[in-house]
Amino acid sequence: MACRLGNMWKQAFAMLVLAVTLGSHGARGEECQTILQVAEEANLNSLIAALNAAGLNVPIQDTDSSFTVMAPTDAAFDSLLEDLDMTFAELAANETLLSTVLGYHALPPNLPENLAGPVPTLTGQDLFVNFTGKVVGENVTIEAGPVPACLAQIYVIDAVLVPENFTCTPLADVALAENLTLFLEVVNQTDFSEVNVSPLRTVFAPTNEAIANFLSEYNVTLTGENEDLGFLAQVLAYHSVETFILPDGWGEFETINGQQLPVNFSDGTVGDNVNIISGQQIACLSQLFVIDGVLIPNDTACPSIYDFAKESGFDVLVELVDAAGLAPFLSNIVNRFSVFAPSDAAFADLLPYGITTEVLKQNTTLLSEILKYHIVPGYLPPGVLGEFETMFGEKLSLNLPGRKVEKDVNITLSANVCTSKVNAIDAVLTPSGLTCPSVAQLAETLGLEDLVQALNATDLIAPLSAPNIISTVFAPTNEAFNTTLTELGLTFDDLLANTTRLTEILSYHVIGRILPPTADDKFETLDGIELAVDLPEKKVGDNVNIT
Repeated sequence: MACRLGNMWKQAFAMLVLAVTLGSHGARGEECQTILQVAEEANLNSLIAALNAAGLNVPIQDTDSSFTVMAPTDAAFDSLLEDLDMTFAELAANETLLSTVLGYHALPPNLPENLAGPVPTLTGQDLFVNFTGKVVGENVTIEAGPVPACLAQIYVIDAVLVPENFTCTPLADVALAENLTLFLEVVNQTDFSEVNVSPLRTVFAPTNEAIANFLSEYNVTLTGENEDLGFLAQVLAYHSVETFILPDGWGEFETINGQQLPVNFSDGTVGDNVNIISGQQIACLSQLFVIDGVLIPNDTACPSIYDFAKESGFDVLVELVDAAGLAPFLSNIVNRFSVFAPSDAAFADLLPYGITTEVLKQNTTLLSEILKYHIVPGYLPPGVLGEFETMFGEKLSLNLPGRKVEKDVNITLSANVCTSKVNAIDAVLTPSGLTCPSVAQLAETLGLEDLVQALNATDLIAPLSAPNIISTVFAPTNEAFNTTLTELGLTFDDLLANTTRLTEILSYHVIGRILPPTADDKFETLDGIELAVDLPEKKVGDNVNIT
């Protein structure tokens, strides 16, 4: 069963811990250190890593976070891992255990300095605190504190506090305990898995009767029809807010579908006078409230990612999606993704290398792999930090709080689209494992044995064997090598022996950019000498034919 907190203070605290307070936040200086900054200065690296792994990296950087945190040292975490016979990676992967342990270290704000008694924690369990004796829990020593962190306070402790009950109840299990079977069926049918995994969420779950009435009124089925499931996913997203919400307050909060949801705990209503009929249900670090109606967003139109891109000025991206055959896939509103969408300017930045949309569209396999590297399955909330597998199969390093992808690519805009997420980025992402042959591999495939042998005799073989090298190569046939060598009175072995001259000759055949099919000009080669190229007439150099 879900853990029910026994009094109003515990309800208030559990929601306050991870929320931005409505109204006045209390006095503080113009500059203050956040929890993260204080933890970094105290070298609490294991605690920081654990908070990041639990998805709590956003509140620890928020100057409005207001609570008391018991902060174990790195040595304390090492001791815990030894006792549990676990690695840190195994602890981080165990979301239930990690959430429970961290929640047991979060207490209400502004605790009196002479406090000696039980205090509620975020897990719902009480923790004994004796500030006068500098002891917390079962003889865990408070080594330092309180250290102010904006509106929060930090106490450094010499052991990790372990609650009596290591488990926490996921949201789906809370819903099942409340007999919200139709709600869970809608969750499963729409693949809305985030309702069960996000650590920072308030979910309003309609009763079975409310959902049955809604399905009948809107003539919606759960049989898997695309339009019905898309509509259901949009409605369901309107029931989930990506933060704890303060009790006894009121306001509008952004839901997963991007629309604002009115919430008023004072009069027990949410949305358009839908009643909250049960108290707060703690679900790990999230919360659930049962409501007697289905919340209908003002706009139930559910654009697909493809439609959103067309309407939002991602013209080049749309053109390439069409060419790669991904338009039907991204037009299906049941498919739920986080898309990192390069702007038109990002694609334009590739032009100095000669990479145009026409060049990309000539290789649809390569194009499809690049585009899939920009798509992560599922909806990623804004607090995400870590590596996530893309549709291409390679992982993408994401720092959504810092608005970064792969360290140096900036997220310039984020938008909820139906139940997916689109993040505009200022550069095109390129995976390392693209399915494209290198210049050397392609030459070998085309039977250009003399060229391959010549490349192997020089230092050019390494760069031209890399699959991601950006270049235009004019590759002489075996016959061309024989004709030129005969005219020069040289043997092929003579040419291979003079690697300096051979490198100069081969470099004159390579331009360090991709030339578009319309190229008609002189271009600098790798050896610094310009080469005349007329691709429309299929000519290069001194009237040499491109075959």
